[in-house]
Amino acid sequence: MRTDCNKPIVQFTPLARRQVLAEFDAGSISSDGGVLLLREVDRRINLLDRVDQLIPDPRDPLHIEHDQRTLLAQRVLAIACGWEDLNDHATLRNDLVLQLATNRKAIGSRGDVDPDRPLASASTLCRLENRIDRQTCVRINQLLVEMFIESHKTPPTEIILDFDATDDPVHGKQEGRFFHGYYDEYCFLPLYVFAGEQLLCAYLRPANIDGAKHAWAILALITKCLRQAWPGVKIIFRGDSGFCRWKMLRWCDRHGVDYIVGLAKNPVLTKLSETLMINAENAFKETGQKQRLSSPMPPAHGTNSAASSPASSTRKKEKIPASSPPPSQAMVSNFTSKRTVLAAKWRTASKSSSLVCLPTAPAATILWPTSSGCCSVLWLTC
Repeated sequence: MRTDCNKPIVQFTPLARRQVLAEFDAGSISSDGGVLLLREVDRRINLLDRVDQLIPDPRDPLHIEHDQRTLLAQRVLAIACGWEDLNDHATLRNDLVLQLATNRKAIGSRGDVDPDRPLASASTLCRLENRIDRQTCVRINQLLVEMFIESHKTPPTEIILDFDATDDPVHGKQEGRFFHGYYDEYCFLPLYVFAGEQLLCAYLRPANIDGAKHAWAILALITKCLRQAWPGVKIIFRGDSGFCRWKMLRWCDRHGVDYIVGLAKNPVLTKLSETLMINAENAFKETGQKQRLSSPMPPAHGTNSAASSPASSTRKKEKIPASSPPPSQAMVSNFTSKRTVLAAKWRTASKSSSLVCLPTAPAATILWPTSSGCCSVLWLTC
């Protein structure tokens, strides 16, 4: 039997003629009311039910308190509300709003929440996570691609796949955690693939690997799934310089996948843009205004016929009014000149970088020989 405790009233210094009291008789409250909106979203896309079907559950249904679908909803919805740690559920399991959002039904009721019957503990949720193996993760990511395809009533003409590796900080001694020099912390290094705002792949990896590891295989699998559903769709692979791997780019050339990826700075690129940078800096000193300069650049000569391509070739430099050196960026692509301008404009705008190309300007490109004999494009923004 529950004990009914007396609720004390704390009295503070009054404000003029008004009393200031603190009472503790408001009942159960929650700070995660937004989880109910997430429940409505899940009801529309039916994500949790479909993921539940992909996860094996070896438990005897006659001897369990929490069904797997409720466990999955409890963990996913809590993470979406910012409760990432399992030990948070020592308190969250008693949150009546979270109980309601998981659709867990109380015994002998028609869906009411029950403060005497909390959700699963952290140890129960940990066992759920530990029985999700590699194959289950693959099936879940395949489901994300299938749901992306189902979300289109008509086949799209073009899909841009954005690849990005980022840090997932850890604060304990979890298995697979390593110190990453770039992020200056202990973390995991997951790989994400987005198409617009829709997630197609989330791949958890340790931090002691190349940022592009397995990106090639994932790109091939996603491309295969998309072309099975939409044979004529145009696929564009986009990423930063961490994904600029020549084998991966040659695979794109052979399989008709367009790409625009960052290219790390190197002495050759620095030398090619040296004159423009000097001119931009001198003009900036004279005027104090941002400078945008461009000049023709001869194509790079290779061992194939790429150098004879008629594509225009231009480079641009920009001097920004600031005490620090201006930002610069290089990209390599196999787009046509017109498409390169549009893609580069979109990327620089989304990354808050300096925009150096006008819609009517010629493409800022360097011809880059590829294995397919066509001419790739090296985009320079500064």
